[in-house]
Amino acid sequence: QQLLWPLPPPSSYEQIGKIAHFNLKQDIYKNFHHQQLIGQVLLETSNGTIDVVVQKVGQVSGKYRTYDYQVLASSPSSQITTETTTTTTTKNKKKKKKKAKKKNDSNEHDDYDTSLMETTVVEDGVTVHLNVAECYWCTRLSGERQEVLNEILYSTNNDKSLQQDLVVADVFCGVGAICLLLAKKRQQLLQQQQNSTTIATTSTTISPPTTKIIANDWNPKAIEYFHSSIRANHLDPNQFQLSCQEAYDFLMDLGCNDNERDNENDSSSSSSSLSTTAKMPLELPDHVLMNFPLEAPKFLGALRWWSWEQVQAKKDASSTYPRFHVYTFARATSSDDANDVEEVAVDIVADELLPYITTMAENDDDCDETDDTPKHRRRELNEEFDANVSTRLVRDVAPGKVVVCVGFSLTPKLIRYMQGDYRY
Repeated sequence: QQLLWPLPPPSSYEQIGKIAHFNLKQDIYKNFHHQQLIGQVLLETSNGTIDVVVQKVGQVSGKYRTYDYQVLASSPSSQITTETTTTTTTKNKKKKKKKAKKKNDSNEHDDYDTSLMETTVVEDGVTVHLNVAECYWCTRLSGERQEVLNEILYSTNNDKSLQQDLVVADVFCGVGAICLLLAKKRQQLLQQQQNSTTIATTSTTISPPTTKIIANDWNPKAIEYFHSSIRANHLDPNQFQLSCQEAYDFLMDLGCNDNERDNENDSSSSSSSLSTTAKMPLELPDHVLMNFPLEAPKFLGALRWWSWEQVQAKKDASSTYPRFHVYTFARATSSDDANDVEEVAVDIVADELLPYITTMAENDDDCDETDDTPKHRRRELNEEFDANVSTRLVRDVAPGKVVVCVGFSLTPKLIRYMQGDYRY
């Protein structure tokens, strides 16, 4: 505080393994040397827990949801000096930050080795490898990851979950944190159950249920680090099925029956498939995670390709429908109703599943066509399609803007309506 006076010291930072990540306000810390000072002080007082201090530049953007950054300080072991601290990871880095760095041209280092940004995060006993410059990561979502784990492993209708096989699909898996946590935790629970069963009976031990993780991400680097983390945690690689596909195709293939999938492959035989594309599973997932708030609901149209017969067969066999967990941004339309933002989120998801059809009254000339009043379609999904909709507020991202997780069950009737079959 004395070194920065009269500027206030930063209130917080995010630690990703041995990398400290600041989001300093440029209108307060205008001088880059002040930013370097903050980084150096944190580095010297971290007792070896931090090797690199970086400052976020701009917003998370691009195909792989990464961001530009500046290196404020680094330890000698990282083999970089503070004179070469400014760095970015996108092709348009010079254009985007030209004005912001007029006084810091001596600090630019465009050929900077991003391997400095490789780190290892340990969360709840699980090791996750990643490169902050090449993969998306948010430490603040650790609590949300635990919420998802609890919902999958300890939900009220999971009384027999440890006696049944479990299949979970993650459409936007990133470096695989939630998948690794799920596999590790389920492995521990099954081992505990097997030990107690062995003690309680002398009969032949029954083979434990299996756990299968089907994960996808568009970023090939993220999938590479996912594979590395599987090995680091000594997990069975055969229980993971990783792919690097476009999300719509991945989601569509999850629920296509064999004939539809073969026809789709035949029609696109002229296009060579990527070697990173995984072979699609025969069994439907019990849970489908879609944690990409910016666009996740837009991919739900792929569900019209799912086989409603297979969904019904899954229900008959396991008493459950596939459960979806879709994350989306939402803004409240009224400050009077605390639940309004959650209903807005449900409407966003519902409109992608079944586009809203206006009634004759709504099309009347006297109606205000610009009316943004929420339709509140939760009741429609629950009563007409047995979707069992649930909502959970995840976090605030801006004034009036929050991330909401919308859960729903995919039923045969919902699929058939999406396919235009209203005879159900």
